[in-house]
Amino acid sequence: MTVDSRYFSSRTEDTSLLWKQLQRQTSENGLHGKVSERIEKCLNIRFGKEPAEYVDQLQRPEFYIPGLRTQAWYDPAEFPWLAALERAHPRIAAECIELAKAGVLEKRPEGRGGRWATSHLYFLGGKSEELCARCPETSRLIEQTPGATSAGLVYFASLAPGTHLEPHCGPTNARLRCHLGVRIPEGCSIRVGAETRQWTEGKCLVFDDSFEHQVWHVGTTVRLVLVLDIWHPDLTPEETRAISGLMRAAAARPGGQANAH
Repeated sequence: MTVDSRYFSSRTEDTSLLWKQLQRQTSENGLHGKVSERIEKCLNIRFGKEPAEYVDQLQRPEFYIPGLRTQAWYDPAEFPWLAALERAHPRIAAECIELAKAGVLEKRPEGRGGRWATSHLYFLGGKSEELCARCPETSRLIEQTPGATSAGLVYFASLAPGTHLEPHCGPTNARLRCHLGVRIPEGCSIRVGAETRQWTEGKCLVFDDSFEHQVWHVGTTVRLVLVLDIWHPDLTPEETRAISGLMRAAAARPGGQANAH
């Protein structure tokens, strides 16, 4: 298993300096009391100043916020606004397929065992005006989805036949990941934690990708999904504002990354 440094990477810098920078960022957000303690504990765990006490050994993110619900899969019905995405599936699918035909989906590194590509509409709070203009219905719905434009990433993702994305963990348990099935051929599946599920066209899957997960595509045609991040429901609005700032600060520094899959 690997840890996916989608927002953060410390391989090329002084982690002590970064720790101080993020502490200062937390202070500047005006956090206090238990909120401040929880974020401070997350930073202490990340930079080795105290041990992580993982509830589930299959959940080992780089930035671990203690006290949040530990659950690999979520019922989409807990997030009623996702129903609007499902109802709009035909229009979203048309926009995604047009992007794919135009070659707009960026090929990603093949180090995880196959070919996959992405096209980011939102990236750590930053909006791609060009891509959103090409996908007006998708963009409109994303902007109506609580947390989707600030919790992390929003992108279309394609997965080629024969691809196996090997087991890895997302960078933080602060957010959940939603997949809307756009074009789903037979032979595609995803394991999150100990349970494996399949996508369905026009339906959402919601999971915590800080749990170990992997993907298989043993079918014969390309799989397409819309991926969006939303905030973990146990976080307060104050915490989500602070964490959003921390993610941007960490990803913007030299050596920082924000890759997706």
